[in-house]
Amino acid sequence: MKRVARSFLFFTGVASALFFLNTMPLNAQEGKPQNTSIPDSLNMLFHKSCISCHGSKGELMSKSLLNFDKWQNYSDSKKIDKAAMICKMLTKGEMPPKAVRDSKPELVPTKEQVDAICKWASVLKAPGTAE
Repeated sequence: MKRVARSFLFFTGVASALFFLNTMPLNAQEGKPQNTSIPDSLNMLFHKSCISCHGSKGELMSKSLLNFDKWQNYSDSKKIDKAAMICKMLTKGEMPPKAVRDSKPELVPTKEQVDAICKWASVLKAPGTAE
């Protein structure tokens, strides 16, 4: 059963990432992203894995650093920076925190999900700011 669920989540994540990457082109004239909102597939993942701490009802420190409930209020440049930070923290294994990873492993995003988040973050990044 777990194998079927993992396969389904993997397929869903990959399909969502491919769809998202094909529907979010950069505006070549202005060099700015056309859309800095969180795609539905990633929003569902963030709600499952992150919102309990990084939402309006989360811990003070966590929600002050990143609050998904206030994403729409962030400036485009702040969204780009936050998306890059999310990718970095997940890639380094710093999020979710070790205590959460140990007690609730089902909240830990898969490698494929992290890759989809990082692809989204790289699409948001304005031209000329790549590292």
